[in-house]
Amino acid sequence: MTTKAAVPSNHSPTNRLTRADVKWIALMSLVLWVAPHPSGADTAEIRIGSSEPIRPPYASALPPRPWEGDSSASILGRAPWRSPIENVRERRLRVREALGEMVAVPDPTRREAALQSAALFVAAQDWEAARFAYLRAIRQGANGIDVFRGLGRAALASRDTVLAEAAQLGALDHLSSVDDPIQFVELRAKIHRDLVLIYQLDGRRRDAALALGHVDGLSPTDRSTASWLDRQRYVSMALPLSGLADPAIDWPESGFDSAGPLTRWGRSVRELLPAPVLAQWQATRGWVQADERRRTVLLAAFGTIGFLVLTRIFRQRGDLIVTVQYPDELRGVFRVRVSSPRLRPRGLSEDWRAQVRKGGASTRYERHFVNRETQLTRLGVRRYAVWVEGVLLDPETEEVLGEFRDRKIVRVRNRRTVRLEFDASPEACPVDVEVFWHDAPAADVAVRAVGQPDAVPRSQGRGVRLGLPPGRHRLVVGAGDRVVEQAIDVASYRPTPVRMDLAGAEVVFKGCPPAVGPYLEGKIETVARALERDGQSVLAYRLLAREQVEGGNLDRAADFFESAGDTLEAARIRSETGDFIRSARLYEQAEQDREAARMWRQAGRLVEAGQAFERAEDLEAAIECYREARAIDSWISVLERRGRTFEAAQLALDADQRPRAIRLMQAISPDDAHFTEASWLLVGAFERESHFDLAAQKLEQHIASHPARGAPADRYAKLAELYEAAGHLERALEVLEDLRIREPTYPHIASRMESLRKQRSADRFVQSAVSPVLTGADAPTALIADARYEMLEEIGRGGMGVVYKARDRRLDRIVALKRLPEDLRRHHPRAVQLFLREAQAAARLNHPNIVTVHDTGQEEGHFFITMELLDGAPFNRILRQRGRLSTEHVIRIGTAVASALEYAHAQGIVHRDIKTANLFLTTEKTVKVMDFGLAKMFEEVRAGTTVISGTPFYMSPEQILGGAVDQRTDLYSLGVTLYELATGEVPFAKGDIAYHHRHTPAPDPRTLRADLPDSLATLLLRLLDKEPSHRLSSSAQLIEALRQVERDGHDAGGSSSPVI
Repeated sequence: MTTKAAVPSNHSPTNRLTRADVKWIALMSLVLWVAPHPSGADTAEIRIGSSEPIRPPYASALPPRPWEGDSSASILGRAPWRSPIENVRERRLRVREALGEMVAVPDPTRREAALQSAALFVAAQDWEAARFAYLRAIRQGANGIDVFRGLGRAALASRDTVLAEAAQLGALDHLSSVDDPIQFVELRAKIHRDLVLIYQLDGRRRDAALALGHVDGLSPTDRSTASWLDRQRYVSMALPLSGLADPAIDWPESGFDSAGPLTRWGRSVRELLPAPVLAQWQATRGWVQADERRRTVLLAAFGTIGFLVLTRIFRQRGDLIVTVQYPDELRGVFRVRVSSPRLRPRGLSEDWRAQVRKGGASTRYERHFVNRETQLTRLGVRRYAVWVEGVLLDPETEEVLGEFRDRKIVRVRNRRTVRLEFDASPEACPVDVEVFWHDAPAADVAVRAVGQPDAVPRSQGRGVRLGLPPGRHRLVVGAGDRVVEQAIDVASYRPTPVRMDLAGAEVVFKGCPPAVGPYLEGKIETVARALERDGQSVLAYRLLAREQVEGGNLDRAADFFESAGDTLEAARIRSETGDFIRSARLYEQAEQDREAARMWRQAGRLVEAGQAFERAEDLEAAIECYREARAIDSWISVLERRGRTFEAAQLALDADQRPRAIRLMQAISPDDAHFTEASWLLVGAFERESHFDLAAQKLEQHIASHPARGAPADRYAKLAELYEAAGHLERALEVLEDLRIREPTYPHIASRMESLRKQRSADRFVQSAVSPVLTGADAPTALIADARYEMLEEIGRGGMGVVYKARDRRLDRIVALKRLPEDLRRHHPRAVQLFLREAQAAARLNHPNIVTVHDTGQEEGHFFITMELLDGAPFNRILRQRGRLSTEHVIRIGTAVASALEYAHAQGIVHRDIKTANLFLTTEKTVKVMDFGLAKMFEEVRAGTTVISGTPFYMSPEQILGGAVDQRTDLYSLGVTLYELATGEVPFAKGDIAYHHRHTPAPDPRTLRADLPDSLATLLLRLLDKEPSHRLSSSAQLIEALRQVERDGHDAGGSSSPVI
């Protein structure tokens, strides 16, 4: 009865070797390796029923074998060739030697005839003829498994075990042609079973044992087959140890060497041993082999040691801890399995998710319902494949939110615990989006997350679930003709509900249905074209810019932002790309002066950086920039604005700008820490300019600033020298007298004093011969007794004094001297105080568009102020003579006046009385602002009278109300002035002027002049706003606005008018 062999399973417990079997095989393998065996132990083939054995062609090399025919002979003797069961090359060598070579051109007719003949001979039980017929068919190309097996049966029946073995080995080689796995296993078991019989008949028990092992693994486990295998196993393996030691065999040098690689390695090692060591080894080997009992004892000892070593190896165990990591807010259910790295575990089917949640019985190699960690104990020491499969659930709803499946290789080590970690965290978080329109679910809307490549899901009144990674995202919803966006933060791996109301969300665009679909699909260029056709160009440029930013093309993004008018964003991107110059200009357009200065500085344009820092009122940074750029003029100006006057003066001196240095040092007050040093420097500067009287005056201040011990003696000597040079001999003698008292031993002091007394006597004699001076109340020189200023002629007269053309005798220059009313001190004492303080502040102003104030003071009850004498005409006279001015002239005049105001405001000085009468046009076509420092005094005088002198055509509303004034007050008055220059009339010329300035909106100047540019008209109306906060905040803004009006006029094709 035939039984089909089952496919072997690695998990079948019946096919596993027990621990006793493993130990026994290990012991026998060790004995086989250490025992000295002669080559050629199991090579004889015996013909059963014949008196002579049949040997292979190389059998002549074998010595006579006393154990031939003994069924209990040792199977551990070394074969004269490698076992064909283990070595494929040996197997094919034997088949080729026994069966011969195939003919060059096989004849199919002869092959078929030979096969039919062999079948007839087998039926007739003529085994010799059948064997010959099968050999002839094989040489003609017959290579079927049945042909080889038929040859093997015929050869075995004719007692030719060599040919029978070769035929069965040939059949074994041709098993690869069998496709059916069950048939393959059955045929392989039958072939090995036949080989077991052949080897036992031939006395080759080692090969029989090897073939028997294959039969044990391939044969079915029915009772009859198992009993037969047990009989064959015990017959082959239970052999007496007395047959282990075989005599050595001397092989011929040119014969067949069947030694294995281990034996050949041993021979090569022996050849390398020194002669004494080799002689000792041979003597010991002979001593061991001389006594059979001694050899048996040694083999038993080595076997015991090997047994103990193998037992320890097979008893090694280790532990494995598998950890699964996932977010704490989720619940995980996992299955953990370990197996051989070459095998796939059972149960890897498509429905593994259901199997994981269903669970099962846990074993040593499998764990179910694992949450985060499990431990597998007492695993054998080797490599394992660890499989982890599971699902992630919402702990409240038990909804499956994610799944995980992974495999890793790990090696378990003896007496160690190995930890293996798996990261099962999901890559995306579920986001449930619901779209509404005024609390009603919106139908037919599309939802998409910006930057996600997923398809665009559509909602029909229900929610849409998106999978988004943790972080901040922008959700885009398209509905009808609009697209809205909403920023969301995804931080939870549980479903995040998002509610979007189309009526309240941020609208990207609306009113353009053709752009909705492309926007959701990410086709921004198509969206931009659609928006541009719809008249939304600015929005189109912004969307294109944002797309370029997300794509990393920052240069193109900046261009689009500029086209959209978003200068701040364009400037920021330009700075990121390293285009600092363009970034600085964009920041200036956006009036972000501090950022513009930072960009100019990074671009290496330090002067522009300093100017921007000035506009941003960061004067320290501006000073640093000008210092690095060595921009002396700007450096000095900013130092002066910052209040670091002494440093500015020193810098001016180093730059050989003595007039500017003198002016700066004159502005240093006595309570300044640098006053002593500044006054001494000023003494030298005045002396070099031959202003000896001023030098002496400043030196006296210098001496007075010293502590109680007094100044050094040489300072007093210098003071006397200066007074002498200035012609003040009496004062020089007083100083020398004081010096003689302080320092009696000062060199040459007595001789100098005597020289001065003689010079004084000579001067008195000369003066007595000079004609008497002019007298009379109206004489010009009667104003100042010292006769420093010589009055040449009267050039103007008003309610606040008389203006003379005068000559400064000390400095020998022509000046304008303004004498204030005689009763000013008596009736307006506060106005006098304001006049003195403001006039001193105005004297510090040094600007090309401001009239320079030289001096101020009081003589014989009259207060006066001297300033540069201008040659030209004030603008109120020009208006009366020529009428209104051209637009270009108005812009240039306004720019010049605003520049002067910007400088004065930076010094903390507000003019308070800007009007056409105080604006002067010189013959060199330079606009000058007059009366700085006097307006505040005039207001005090007017405030003390019951009638206002003059009409307040140019006064601001806050000025009329007597409120606080600042630079915006001057801008209002300048607006009225420019209004008058452009139209020929002031805004309010009739009625209650003060009321109109406070309550009535200014009339549009285009009603008086139709050709006035719209931009200039808008600017004038903004300057005339009643609320100061609605006007321009600074003169710098006014300058930029006027320049923009001028550029607009040039762009429109306007031509410039000739200069006035």
